[in-house]
Amino acid sequence: MTDTTSAPSLYKKKEGTLTADPSASLLTWTPNTAGPAPLTIPISCISNLQATPPTSAKVMIKVFALPPDAPPEAQPETHVFNFTVANARALADAVKDTLTTAIQTVKAASIAAALPAPTPELTPAAATALLSRPEHLDLSEKTLLSSFNLHTELLQSSPQLNRLFTTLVISGPLTPPQFWSTRLPLLRAFAIDRAQRKGPYNVLAAIKPKTVDNVIKMSLSREQIREIFEQHPVVRRAYDETVPGKLSEDGFWKRFFGSGLFRQLRGETARREDDVLDRFMDLPFESNELHPPTLPIPTTLSLSANAQNTSFTGNRPDLTMRPTSLPIQRTLNSLSIKLLDSVTPADALSSHPEEPQRLADLEPPPPEDSVRLHVQRLESVAAVDGEKRKEKPARPLYKALLSLSGPGSIDLAASAHPTSPSSFSTATNQITNLLNAQASSHKQSLKSLEIGEVPEVVTLCHGANMEFLRHFYNAFLSGDSKRMSEAGKIIGSVERGLERSKAVKEQLLKEAEASQSGTDIKAVKAREREVRRAEEVGGMLRGGEECLERAVGWWGSVNA
Repeated sequence: MTDTTSAPSLYKKKEGTLTADPSASLLTWTPNTAGPAPLTIPISCISNLQATPPTSAKVMIKVFALPPDAPPEAQPETHVFNFTVANARALADAVKDTLTTAIQTVKAASIAAALPAPTPELTPAAATALLSRPEHLDLSEKTLLSSFNLHTELLQSSPQLNRLFTTLVISGPLTPPQFWSTRLPLLRAFAIDRAQRKGPYNVLAAIKPKTVDNVIKMSLSREQIREIFEQHPVVRRAYDETVPGKLSEDGFWKRFFGSGLFRQLRGETARREDDVLDRFMDLPFESNELHPPTLPIPTTLSLSANAQNTSFTGNRPDLTMRPTSLPIQRTLNSLSIKLLDSVTPADALSSHPEEPQRLADLEPPPPEDSVRLHVQRLESVAAVDGEKRKEKPARPLYKALLSLSGPGSIDLAASAHPTSPSSFSTATNQITNLLNAQASSHKQSLKSLEIGEVPEVVTLCHGANMEFLRHFYNAFLSGDSKRMSEAGKIIGSVERGLERSKAVKEQLLKEAEASQSGTDIKAVKAREREVRRAEEVGGMLRGGEECLERAVGWWGSVNA
């Protein structure tokens, strides 16, 4: 905590001592004489703090105090402290810095107390069980605005948004709900992205063991081992019966990936190659007990009940109909059922089960839905234009051709069908040169319109101004009289944003002049003209100071 800072000052033309005590969260003014009463202001009640600029002859600090439980239409009380001693500027700056740090600390503590506490960390087993169940993602406005963990993760993922949050909320007048209320789409998109989880997959199909010098090498994690045991209980049984009695853990996995049991579980043709592990291939098929009972299948969709699904060539042509392929099919079907059971269903069962059973080709054709057109006879129109219709269409064209064939006309018949190869080459070169010249000039014009890298101070100033304007117009154009007081509070930030924009502009111009050493100022101004021309060509609207001045002017006209 910052140390206590004291300085002699005048309050209502009375001499006294102004003390900022962050440890007690109090700002006190004690008179030097017994006449006036002392003044005590809790730091949590200070809504704003202003000081005279360094160029001013007078050194004053203006404190705006407003209780936290005050109604929205209440106006803050102002207290002005004047410093008249020799080192008044240094003392005033010290008091102001102490108050600013204390205000930010109190505001940060109140924000942390208002938001819900972060949820405790889960153990790995609890987290795994929680992620394995389908979760309902609540994307309502209330949940998004009150999720402290979501806000923290989003600020950590975006440094630019974190700087803007620090400027507007920690050091500015906005509250966290106001800041996040204009970023609900961003919060919703981030919450959806954060809730994405990796779906189930066939672990054995993803593992690719390598054989180097007749030695099987592979990389296997504990998570993959757990998923193998869950998807294939026979592997768990083989592991429990052979480790550590017959095989070590490393030896078990090396022999497993080279055994026929591994190939059978992957859905491949298996041969017995390991005497210890391949004996588990003869175990009876283990059904999935977690799968719900099978629903009744309509006869029209059941292949086993369809008498026409009979092969007259035997089971030999179809691999899936051979008895030796049944273990592979049962293994793959069981694995597919387990993977589907762990996924949240995208849609419910259809309320009309007869729809997929309907035979569309046996339905009667639908009635024709046509529009009858009533065309009136146009004999009267044909009689009026009868003479014109009798005239042949080629006659006007022939007359025009005769008029163009008079003296002084140009005969284009010779150039319409050139036969010389040199004429084709000349025309091609001319067109190519014209296209290259046009492309190079276009690239130069685009290069002249490119805007260099924008300084960070400009981006931060622009983001703060846009945020204040957004909140101001939301309150000003809401039509609610209760929110007009909120607009009145924000308009002060808009005015300060206008001053900040002008200061940033002057600072950048000075830096540009200093970097050019006074020899290339014309180039800087030409660059400014190019940027304006780029805005006009690109159809962009001019913003910045004009938008801020327009908002201040509208507010002044309403309160005039």
